[in-house]
Amino acid sequence: MKVHHFGFVVRNIRQACASFRPLFSVEPSVPVVHDSLQRVSVTFLPLLEGVRLELIEPAGPGSPVERFLAAGGGLHHICFQTPNIQADVERLRQLGMVLVSGPTPAAAFANRQIAFLYGSESRLVELLEEDGT
Repeated sequence: MKVHHFGFVVRNIRQACASFRPLFSVEPSVPVVHDSLQRVSVTFLPLLEGVRLELIEPAGPGSPVERFLAAGGGLHHICFQTPNIQADVERLRQLGMVLVSGPTPAAAFANRQIAFLYGSESRLVELLEEDGT
């Protein structure tokens, strides 16, 4: 597995982009994507070669990141890209991590599968299946 992105929960994506632009000299690499299944809006800022910063904004009441934002927001998760999401979900579960959600399709990734797992030491981890192309 390799690092794909760091997820960062923000109150407002456009304002966060304006704040991060001068810090990292970056522009969003994709337009803002609304994911009705995940109940969030996201965009990505390229940081290093192949690694991105995902800005995540709650998309209304009931968003799974609402409480995290109410507690201050910020760094939410690390996402790893995997060639076999099912196998890695099972492997991480056997190592004691708890499956929080998924695997489920994500609009921000052209409906590739994602899963979130929680571990006491590693905190929240997202797995993203590799693009088959």
